[in-house]
Amino acid sequence: MPEDYEKVGSLVKRGILLFSGLSPIPAASLISAVAAALISKALMVYRQRLTEALSEELSLTHISYAEPDDDDLLAFYSRNPAYPELALSFQNEIQNEDYATLRRHHPYLYAALILKREIPELLFHQEIKKGEFRKLAEEYETLSHGFAKIQGTVELKNQINRFAGELLQVIDGVYDAVKDEMKTKDNQLGFDLIDYVREVAGL
Repeated sequence: MPEDYEKVGSLVKRGILLFSGLSPIPAASLISAVAAALISKALMVYRQRLTEALSEELSLTHISYAEPDDDDLLAFYSRNPAYPELALSFQNEIQNEDYATLRRHHPYLYAALILKREIPELLFHQEIKKGEFRKLAEEYETLSHGFAKIQGTVELKNQINRFAGELLQVIDGVYDAVKDEMKTKDNQLGFDLIDYVREVAGL
């Protein structure tokens, strides 16, 4: 398996060089999002259309949620029983009743923490584990806006999809190498892989 990981790392580095300066999304974030989509197997149907699958997972237009009023918004951040660390992450905004900032970050946090969308949950699992919710929201927002801009760029979308096809083959190889002894640990393997991708990408 070390050899397979080296192949993943080599592709990630090549992807960084390929997409640096070409994409509205930072290359490291783009590569990590592509890897998260592949690892989560979100492409069982969209195998040849990764950019569309990413858009559906990362774009706010595909996130269904009720717009909270000010009281519910404050309660989400300051008295969240599932994620009490939100109160610390956004302490200043809560104290100053900065509803604009809280409302801007809310849909991204809601999608990752409450709806548990597959790609954000995998991509930001370390941020969730460490309670780094501001970082999660900011990076998720960057990806969301970036993919909105990519939608009209056919050549860039084609390059992303071609790169994803190569990465998919290597990631599938990693799964194949360990599937017998890790039948009940697919999620952990996925987390390990995305951590490795983000480490190589420099995130």
